[in-house]
Amino acid sequence: MNPTTYLPVGGGPTPFSNGTRRRGVFDTDPDQTLVLLVDVKTDGAKALAQVQAQLEPLRAGNWLSYVEDGIVYERQITVVGTGRAPFDMITQNETYRDIFFDAPLNELYEDPDIPYVDNDDGPFTYNITNSFYASVNFKRAIGPVWSGISDKQLRLIRGQIKGAHRRGLKVRYWNTPAWPVTVRNKIWHTLVAEGADILNVDDLKAATRRRCMSIKTALVTGATGLLGRQVVKAFERADWSVTGTGHSRADGVAVLKVDLAQRNEVGAALDKVKPNVVVHCAANRFPDKCDKDPEGTRALNVTATESLASLCAARDILLIYISTDYVFPGKPGDAPYAADAKPQPTNLYGQTKLDGEYAILGAFEKANKIGLGVVLRVPVLYGDAEMPAESAINVLMDTVWKAQEPEAMIKMDHWALRYPTNTEDVGRVCHDVAEKYLNTQDRTTLPQILQFSSEDKFTKYEICQAFSEIMGLPITTIEPNSEGNDPNAAVQRPYDCHLSTEALKQIGIDVSTQDFTAWWRWHVRAFRK
Repeated sequence: MNPTTYLPVGGGPTPFSNGTRRRGVFDTDPDQTLVLLVDVKTDGAKALAQVQAQLEPLRAGNWLSYVEDGIVYERQITVVGTGRAPFDMITQNETYRDIFFDAPLNELYEDPDIPYVDNDDGPFTYNITNSFYASVNFKRAIGPVWSGISDKQLRLIRGQIKGAHRRGLKVRYWNTPAWPVTVRNKIWHTLVAEGADILNVDDLKAATRRRCMSIKTALVTGATGLLGRQVVKAFERADWSVTGTGHSRADGVAVLKVDLAQRNEVGAALDKVKPNVVVHCAANRFPDKCDKDPEGTRALNVTATESLASLCAARDILLIYISTDYVFPGKPGDAPYAADAKPQPTNLYGQTKLDGEYAILGAFEKANKIGLGVVLRVPVLYGDAEMPAESAINVLMDTVWKAQEPEAMIKMDHWALRYPTNTEDVGRVCHDVAEKYLNTQDRTTLPQILQFSSEDKFTKYEICQAFSEIMGLPITTIEPNSEGNDPNAAVQRPYDCHLSTEALKQIGIDVSTQDFTAWWRWHVRAFRK
């Protein structure tokens, strides 16, 4: 090994500022030692003898970090033996040695919940006088990672890092998953955040991107629902670390099981995830169901929302609250409604969502955090659904199929105007709003209420007509009903609540949407020549 291959030659070594060491090979950080990691693949004893011989030019030039009489002296190059390097032979010279060991990180685990004891400093088999790294095969020691590191895996990582750092060793994980990229980035970010010192990576360009190491974090409530799933995907596509909350469909890893009515559970989730933004999708959003359970609706749509807002405000977390066009009365001739138009809901669902808006804005105003609480109103949604009943639009495709049954007779509203908007588009807007507000220094200059909507206009009967044409199915058994609201009905629906998107446009957010008919042709694979 020729020192001139990678060491400064020019006018020779320049002393460090303290005069005790020479400058290293890194121009941007001359005090940084260069680690020469020797991965021994063959017989350890024979390989070590060869390495010792090859290191002689560096040793003679006093380039190597070494240990003498129990004291570590760092130089420009630190040699570390890994793989089949023999620990006993590396450490047999107790007076002087200049090869360090790569300790087994999996053997250094200490309970991360037990605090350090000041006088409990060993003796340790592996310590700074004989080892430099403490490494482990990530996949083998931590296990497979699907959508994110689990609580059990995180505890294991923390215990390993704690044990290594208490011995003065640098933590190195190798063989971390490389795919999918979003999971890879989450793992990198978690390891760095938890204190890992070295990452072994193949994609150096990606690893040195700032966004991989300082990745933003989002928490999405209602993440298993129709809209929540697409909000999660939108943030993941932008390389955010995303965690959801849910209830009956939560897996406990990517989606935490959190009862939003329990303030302590919500607070614990926020403290665990430490999000930059929370997108609050969870709600009782079906007007008829709201009317049948007014107490439960208020508990979720209003009380839980107010609690979440106050918790986010206390932690300086941006909160995007998903509201509805049903906060407006929808009288003929009134639409489109501007974001600052006077709300006047016609049913309990709209009223509880409006009360949720007041709760959000009030909580952040009370905490003097105006600009961190944002309302985003959207109309009726459609998109990729696990079951048609998730969407008041998707379910109409089922209606078209039911209309094919013998003697079917179905009445369908042909009065109220709707502007069905795709959940993917809403997810994209949520992400863009988050980026805009987080990157704006003075958020008080930004609007607190935003609105997003498609311009595609239909009655429910016209949607059935569109599905009929797409699928090539007759709907002669579906009868259009243009009578409007039944005055005796418990739930009164507005006629036209079309939302103006001007507030979004003014802050530079893209308000384009997918074409309703084109998306459904693609979704059902009904392409026509």
